[in-house]
Amino acid sequence: MLDNSSASCGRGKPGPHFQFTIGGKTVLYCYIRKNACSAFKRLIVNTSPHRDQLDQFPSRLKFMIKTHGVNKPHIAPVDHSIVVLRDPLDRLVSTFRNKFVQMTNNVGIFENYRAITDASPEAASFERFVSEYVTAPADRLDGHVRPQCDDLAAMVYTDAIELPRLHDHMTQLFGKKLGNRYFAQKRNASSHALPIEIDAAWRLPASELNRLYSDTGTMPPSAAFWTPDLRRIAEQVYAGDSVLLQRLREQTEGASVDAVGG
Repeated sequence: MLDNSSASCGRGKPGPHFQFTIGGKTVLYCYIRKNACSAFKRLIVNTSPHRDQLDQFPSRLKFMIKTHGVNKPHIAPVDHSIVVLRDPLDRLVSTFRNKFVQMTNNVGIFENYRAITDASPEAASFERFVSEYVTAPADRLDGHVRPQCDDLAAMVYTDAIELPRLHDHMTQLFGKKLGNRYFAQKRNASSHALPIEIDAAWRLPASELNRLYSDTGTMPPSAAFWTPDLRRIAEQVYAGDSVLLQRLREQTEGASVDAVGG
């Protein structure tokens, strides 16, 4: 559980929330990009009673907004309210590797990068990505790099889940069959790339890293992109996310101690 009813995390209008029914349970889901949102998108679309309307929409997300979107998530009557959280620095470097190096489904974030930096995203190094792009005001940023905090509503989430624990939690919630089908494997995962050590990987333009990946299937590991200075910048930008994640971990550890103590 995560109590954000005082809106201690989040600014203004929350991010998209979707309501759906699975296994007789009504669920509210907070959609945060790069936090297993593709798995939830597949689950919601595949189990939707409105699925026969899917061809009428330009994307699955627009279909979900129209048929499952919730305007006031804090008052939605549901059995479970789910939010998935992730280490913010891990989420950030994963976005760069996936969208800028692999160049997968990146039209929106590339347009956003150009608008904010007035520079080519193909020429972006991780150094410039962090120091010149994600430091922009949060309300101007693409959803993949906007702080997770900003997507939360002022409400209590009954099921707040850290990403590495998602499969186990969803299996407990909805059963092994559904858990394995939708949450056993990562989707859009740059982690499948073979690691390669390169000097000063954080300074290489995305286009050069993309050529390397396209030719060899290799990519510098996440840790290779970080310098102390870049880490400090990112920690400052995503300080609210770090506090949020620490709250979740403390509540999870406390619940585990209570369960053991009986």
